[in-house]
Amino acid sequence: MSTPSTSCKIDIGRLEGKENWSTWRCKVLLLLRGTPGGLDAISGNLKPPTYPEADGTSADQTIALNKYHKALQDYNEKDSTAMLMLLANMSDNTLRKVMRLTSAKQIWDELHTLFDGTSEDKSYNLCYSFFSYKKDPLHDMSMHISKLKNIWHELKVELQKDDSKYNLPEILLICKILETLPDDSYFPFKSSWMLMSKKDRNIENVTAQICCYERSLMNKEEETETQALTI
Repeated sequence: MSTPSTSCKIDIGRLEGKENWSTWRCKVLLLLRGTPGGLDAISGNLKPPTYPEADGTSADQTIALNKYHKALQDYNEKDSTAMLMLLANMSDNTLRKVMRLTSAKQIWDELHTLFDGTSEDKSYNLCYSFFSYKKDPLHDMSMHISKLKNIWHELKVELQKDDSKYNLPEILLICKILETLPDDSYFPFKSSWMLMSKKDRNIENVTAQICCYERSLMNKEEETETQALTI
């Protein structure tokens, strides 16, 4: 039997619970994607081979059994590697909740049940997180907008599980970004944004221009501080 992939040894941080499930899931999916059969194992596309029926000549049966055992070994190696990758990157407390399970898919499904809840619950939670989100004073605009975009993306994915044709309009994300900007220092930006043509009011432009405006504000603050020191 070959040695399991060393990908499971990469430190992506341990799954503690619901609080870091979203970021941990993203990182462990990248590990699984780089491992042969990893994504197939958690999705259920990786299946054990069927034991061959006893028909035909003894020679044919021997060949069939050899193929079966080779396919079974391949299945066990891929599923075990995926299981190890999941289990090696979670806390002992989380591990105890899934250690009874015997396949990567069972573990993956259980983690979703534990930390995602029902699809409807998750949609409501993501909606609440998105519309109630406020800027952390310690985050710059790039980080702030990235966090909003991440919640937005998760919300869209969750809603499309119920209806593949359902798509949230981008204007909601843009309006939320503008709503979270500090009124005192970003009022001029908000006013100028509304004067732009509709075709230019997209998420790429608002992201770039807010970050540019932030740099401009920081430069002005530095100039003011320098002038104060020279007086």
